[in-house]
Amino acid sequence: MRRFVLETYQSAPAAAKLEPRMQRLGEATQPLSGVPFLRLVRVLAFPADELCFYVCEAESAELVAAGACCAGLTFERISEVLEFEPLKRGVS
Repeated sequence: MRRFVLETYQSAPAAAKLEPRMQRLGEATQPLSGVPFLRLVRVLAFPADELCFYVCEAESAELVAAGACCAGLTFERISEVLEFEPLKRGVS
């Protein structure tokens, strides 16, 4: 499954403000019969920068955008991300 980051700017993204947004996005992304899969993985908030990243798994960026719109989230952009695990030294 591909991963995407939904980038939002919001004033003071405190935990109290993020919880309802996460709930709405989670509800908007519940897999239903015949609907492509979309899952909220985690949220990264940067209060000093008024920046928030929602990390989602989905088949496409369009599906992430549709889920965000259903949840009432406004966003600046959606980017596909690649994850890499750090190399473990001394392991053969």
